[in-house]
Amino acid sequence: RVGEQDQLMLVLAGGGAAHQLTDARNGVTQFEWSPDGATIAFVTSDVPKNQAAIDQHHDSFEVGNDSYLTTAAPTTAHLWLVPAAGGAARRLTSGDWTVTGGDYVAPLSWSPDGRYILISKSPTPHLGDYNGTVQAIVDTRDGHMRQLTQHSGYEGYGVFSPDGQKVAYWYPKDGDPLNGSQIYVAPTQGGNGSDVTSALDRDIARAIWMPDGATLLIGATDGTRVFLWLQPLDGPARKLDLGEINPSWSNWVDVTVGRNGSIAFSGAEPKRPTELYYMSSPTAKVRRLKIGRASCRERV
Repeated sequence: RVGEQDQLMLVLAGGGAAHQLTDARNGVTQFEWSPDGATIAFVTSDVPKNQAAIDQHHDSFEVGNDSYLTTAAPTTAHLWLVPAAGGAARRLTSGDWTVTGGDYVAPLSWSPDGRYILISKSPTPHLGDYNGTVQAIVDTRDGHMRQLTQHSGYEGYGVFSPDGQKVAYWYPKDGDPLNGSQIYVAPTQGGNGSDVTSALDRDIARAIWMPDGATLLIGATDGTRVFLWLQPLDGPARKLDLGEINPSWSNWVDVTVGRNGSIAFSGAEPKRPTELYYMSSPTAKVRRLKIGRASCRERV
């Protein structure tokens, strides 16, 4: 955090002083490294058109389709690129629509070749219009954008497959917003794709591609617990054996998949607070990671 806003800071893995990469007036809300590590995509809110008046305390606004706790007119948020080595940031998208993710901030997803970024696009910055969110693919060269599917809304959290040929994204079962979220997989070239989690019949919270590109790691609630499943694109899901461990964040599931198929996630047990757990493979025994005091100091 720099001043009152969150900015991107870069620290080398070997240590040293932090280097500030961005100076966005309204701060950075989400970011993602490019596959080659040379560029970072980030999202920041635009400066209001009447900012000069706001600075003079003329900050009244017309209430729109927003939360009753809204204290200012919502502003659009757009995609920018900044070199990881430092330099001027480059704006990639603009317009009256906004980069969003529904009730939660959606991550950005780069295509493996670094040419495209998948975003969640809402027609307006008003919270009540987020039901119109769809998945859009942005060309990093010129900002050209196209919608992935023919749906009119209720999409979110799109992720490119390891080969860049497919996209997995949220969409309610049978397109009914009163149903739980399922994971659809569509070709990158476009199309609605198909529901690959229909048989699982759970309200899906997270989907991450496994390295083989033919399987997804799924996180979802099941009764009073949160579980992880392996979901093939063309077969039944298999629940992972986590014992009594409950992956944290039922609305998101905080988990990462390594290039070798290993899995790391934060979770809690009935008599333990949230800690970090590791599986060398989806079939391996879960191991709780322990960090000694010395290593903790080194990381700080």
